[in-house]
Amino acid sequence: MFKKFLFGILLTAWAFSVYAQETEGATVIFYRDKMLLPQHGMAVISVAHDEVLVFLKYKTFFQHHTTELGEWNFIGGVGKNLSAQLNLTLEEGKTYYVRCWMAEAGLLKYTANFELVDETTALPVIKKYKEMKTKNK
Repeated sequence: MFKKFLFGILLTAWAFSVYAQETEGATVIFYRDKMLLPQHGMAVISVAHDEVLVFLKYKTFFQHHTTELGEWNFIGGVGKNLSAQLNLTLEEGKTYYVRCWMAEAGLLKYTANFELVDETTALPVIKKYKEMKTKNK
């Protein structure tokens, strides 16, 4: 009887460890570092999920964690100008860093930009910034 009980506990523990490994997910960290149009929140949108993740303000970052791996498409911008596009293949346990900024594209015209950067580029910048916790408008 005790062996069956012990086996049941071990089986449950193993199942939880497998489940935890399968649901670790991936993290995408968006940060905004250029001062152009600092007063406007730059929208970051998940296309497939039709969801606004955050409105990034100047010198802020946002962490998006998901257990849905595979292809993700993001768009971003200010107002109706959603010119930034990024396609990522999210892999288990990985963290991705995306630099977001606005650039001048002519007289009173701006384009939004996303750039995938490495951890050594992003972390020194992000540690000085404020984290955005929710979707703010």
